[in-house]
Amino acid sequence: MPLLIIGGIVALIAHEKIPAFADWWERTFSPAVWQTKTTCRQAALADLQGGQYARPLGSGELHDTQDGPYVTQMTFSVLGTDGEEQVIEYNCYLDSHGQLFRLNRKPE
Repeated sequence: MPLLIIGGIVALIAHEKIPAFADWWERTFSPAVWQTKTTCRQAALADLQGGQYARPLGSGELHDTQDGPYVTQMTFSVLGTDGEEQVIEYNCYLDSHGQLFRLNRKPE
């Protein structure tokens, strides 16, 4: 029993702190959530084509509405023109069929 509790705590911490583990967890146990976040992440990375070394920091939070899902607080890190790392945040809206409806970049 104690090993099960410790394993649960380790999985919870890994889900919060290790993006690759969180991605695997969602792909395995919540494929619809994973697909929505993947669609938004790909759109944001395409929008960041001018940013060098773009990498996701946080996959954001998924919310459902009657018109379709949206993802808030997707954060990415890019290397700016001055060599400093910049954090950029996006919100993404999908239609009811899972297609990209709108991608909003938050002002820096």
